[in-house]
Amino acid sequence: MTCINTLCPSLPSLYAYNNTCISICPNGTYAHPTLRACVSSCNGSYLMDPSTSQCVQICPSNPSLFANWNNFTCLNSCPPTYFADNSTRTCVLVCNQSVGYLAYTPLRLCVLVCPNNTYSYNGTCISICPNSSTPVYYIDTTTKSCVSTCPDYYFKDDVLGICVLLGSCSSGYYADQTSRACLIFCNSSVMTYSDNSTMSCVSQCPYGLFGDHSNLSAKQCVTNCPSGWFADNSTWTCVQICPSNPSYYADLGSATCVSNCRVDLGLFAYDWNRTCIDTCPASYYADIFTQRCLLNCLLVPSTYQYVNGTERQCLGQCPIGYFADNSTRNCVSGCPTSPNYFADWLSSTCVTVCPQTETIAYYADNSSRSCVQYCPNTTAANTTYRDPILKICIPVCSGNQFADNSTGTCVYQCPSTPNYFGQLSSKTCVFTCNTSQPAWS
Repeated sequence: MTCINTLCPSLPSLYAYNNTCISICPNGTYAHPTLRACVSSCNGSYLMDPSTSQCVQICPSNPSLFANWNNFTCLNSCPPTYFADNSTRTCVLVCNQSVGYLAYTPLRLCVLVCPNNTYSYNGTCISICPNSSTPVYYIDTTTKSCVSTCPDYYFKDDVLGICVLLGSCSSGYYADQTSRACLIFCNSSVMTYSDNSTMSCVSQCPYGLFGDHSNLSAKQCVTNCPSGWFADNSTWTCVQICPSNPSYYADLGSATCVSNCRVDLGLFAYDWNRTCIDTCPASYYADIFTQRCLLNCLLVPSTYQYVNGTERQCLGQCPIGYFADNSTRNCVSGCPTSPNYFADWLSSTCVTVCPQTETIAYYADNSSRSCVQYCPNTTAANTTYRDPILKICIPVCSGNQFADNSTGTCVYQCPSTPNYFGQLSSKTCVFTCNTSQPAWS
């Protein structure tokens, strides 16, 4: 043993106690690295570490102890109102948020991530986010924090108090992109609808569904529009009047807007109320080509106005007994005299010149205003002849022709069988010439 008048050596590490340099301080004392002595309490910048009986500047992590600078002691749990800070191994009143630490009250710890079922709010970990004042906070499970605005693609669920993904709102609620919230009614804008297929608010319903805004407080996507409304697949909405651009009409049978009214049901498109109807209103014509009610029949394709009592139609060909009058575009029972038209039964039209076929010639008859194969000769006063030059029924043959009573035709030479002669004065074929007349043949 040697007596020294300086500090105990650090190599080997010895500490002064009762005028002796020893390697291990006795219980109740602590080895001070600067004083090289066993002391009853550490102070200044040193702390008492009970796990090693040493004075230390930083408390150990194994075992996990934290500095209480109020009594210069390393403790395994901090006193009330303090939190154990792992980064500094210190008991602190407030966790260091600048480096991302949060106060977890149940264990009085400073943590980087809040434990399960707790969420960061104002530097602390809490189990329920504040919702009794404005703004309301929601649990963001992606960051384990309380937020007043949910992250992209998430929606505020007031029932659960959390941010949820599309399709995960509480039962009966819809995810609304405008308000970024779960709503029981989609009313954040005029044209949004509740879509049960995605449980979201949509500006346009999915294919096959239609936006029903008949009840503005409960707008929704439906497969069938309510009574008095029609499904418009140009906008995928329910409408009371079908659109004119594109041109659609309300089909009362299917409650849908259609581009063409049903031909098989004899329905016609009526522009005034955009509806398919079976009878066009007075002053309108039912056009069988376009299936529309028209004020005037079309020139292309060529159609004619047919009126029969209350029935008014546009027809490509007039019905039997009626004739197409091109001067008025009407179906008429008798062709007009001005202009000079005749009824052609072959084409059901009014013509100025009667038709000629390979085997049959037709002639314009003034008495019946029609084209006939045989001109009328019921009485002597009403006898007319077929004039092959003028194509008309005529009482006196034109030019150098003679009226042949045996055929009812105008001819240039009277027939020899029977034995006829042409009387120039009367322009007829006769059996016996009238010698008192100035000319005969």
